[in-house]
Amino acid sequence: MKKIFTLLLVVVGSTTLLMQTLSAKTIAFGNQKLEALVKSNQNKDVTPLQQKQLSKIQTLKQAGIAKSASVYTHSLDSTLTYDTNDEITGKDLFTYNSAGKLTIFMTAFVDIESGNWLGIPMYFYYDLNGNNTLIKSARFDAQKNEWFETTKAEFIYDASGNVISETYSYKDTTGVWAIDYKFTSTYDAQGNILTQDYYDWSYYSNAIVLMGQFKYEYKFDEHNNLTRKDSYEWDKPNNDWVSSGIDSTEYKYNNEGKILKEIGYQTIFGTLVPMYNYDYSYDASGNRTQEISYLWDYYTLTWTPFTKMNKTFETSFQLSQTMLPSIYTDNYDELIQSTENYEWAINANDWAMKYTTTSFYGSNKTALDTQKELNATVRYNSANKTLVVNGLENYNNVDIAIYNGQGKLVFIKKITTNSQSENVAMLPQGMYFYKLTTNGKSSSGKFVK
Repeated sequence: MKKIFTLLLVVVGSTTLLMQTLSAKTIAFGNQKLEALVKSNQNKDVTPLQQKQLSKIQTLKQAGIAKSASVYTHSLDSTLTYDTNDEITGKDLFTYNSAGKLTIFMTAFVDIESGNWLGIPMYFYYDLNGNNTLIKSARFDAQKNEWFETTKAEFIYDASGNVISETYSYKDTTGVWAIDYKFTSTYDAQGNILTQDYYDWSYYSNAIVLMGQFKYEYKFDEHNNLTRKDSYEWDKPNNDWVSSGIDSTEYKYNNEGKILKEIGYQTIFGTLVPMYNYDYSYDASGNRTQEISYLWDYYTLTWTPFTKMNKTFETSFQLSQTMLPSIYTDNYDELIQSTENYEWAINANDWAMKYTTTSFYGSNKTALDTQKELNATVRYNSANKTLVVNGLENYNNVDIAIYNGQGKLVFIKKITTNSQSENVAMLPQGMYFYKLTTNGKSSSGKFVK
C-alpha cells in the first residue's frame, strides 16, 4: 500500500526514507502477530511487556480510526526542508478529513534546472471501513495552466483489512488510464504476508501477465518481536523456491521492545552477504533520537557509515490526539519536531550535514477557544515583503509577535490602525508563526517567507 510513496521518494532521491518505509512495514508484522495472539484467547501467554506494547498499538489504532476529528487537539500541517545555507528546498503540506484521515499530500521541491518550485499533489480516497482504496497523483501543466492526473494506485482488502490486490496505473499520451503493474498477496492468520504475485503489462500480448512469484518467511522471539524475515522467488525451470535478490533482514531489540538494529542481506554468487545496517538510539522517554545507517564494504569486509539522522520531539501534546498523515503514522510513533540529516564524507572521514527538516503542528480549536479569538487576518505579500493585517476595526492597540521555526521571538510591534502593512524584509526565508493579542483575545497562524 505504501509503494506509491516509495516511488515518489525515489523520484526525489530519498533512498534513506525508502529503506525506512520498507523496514517500518516489516516491523509492523510483529505488532499484527501480537494482536492476533491476544484476540485468539491466549491472553494467559501474554507477558507484561507484550501487554504494554499492545496498549500502545491499540492507542495508535484508535487515533487512526476515530469517527470524528473532535478527539484530535493537533495535526501535523506541514514540514519544511532546509539546506545547509538555511534556504528552503522542500515543502510538505497535509490536509485531513473529519475522521482524521489524510486526504491531500502536497510535496514541493525546487527544480534544479529552472529554479522554480514544482508541486506534486496526491489525493487519498477511503471506503466506509476507513481503508485507503485509491491514491491519485497529479502535475501542473504550465502551458495549459491546469492540473492533470498522472498516476493512480488502487487497493482491494480482505475481511481482516489486509491488502490483497494493488494495481498501479498511469495516463498514456491519449489521456487513457493504462495498467503499469500489479501485486496480489496472501496472508497467514496473524496478518503476515505469505506470498505475493507480481504482474506486469505485456506489450506483446496486450495484457497483464504474471512476471514473478514471491514468498516470505518470518521468525519471532519469545516477546513476539519480528527477528528475521526471509524472501524467496519461484524458480520456474527448477520448480522450486530460491532466495530472492534481497533475501533476509534481521532485527534486534532492547528490553522495552524497541528495535536497536536492523541488518539486511543479499545473495551474491550463491552466498548470503550483508547489504545494509541500521542502528537506533532512544532517549529516556522511548523516543528514537538517532538513526545511523551503514553499507557493507565488500573489499574491506567492514561496515561503512552512510547516513545519520538526529531527531527532536514535540512534548507539549499527545500523539493519540494528533492527526498524522498515514505515511508518517506507519514510520513513527513519536511527534517529531525537527531532524538533522547527515551523509558520511569519505574524504573528510566525518559526518557532513546535508539538510534539516522542521515539522509544524496546528491546533484544532474548541468552542471556548473560538470565543476568545481575535477576528483578524494576516497574510504575507511576497512582492513587497510585508505582512498585511486586516480586521482590526473593532480593536485598539493590538500587539503582533512573530516567532521563527525554532520558537524564537524575532519581531514584536503594537498595531494601531485597521489595515496595516508591516515590513518583514529583514527576516530570512523560512516558516514563521504570528500571534495577535488584545484585551484577552488572540489570533495566531503561520506564514512562509
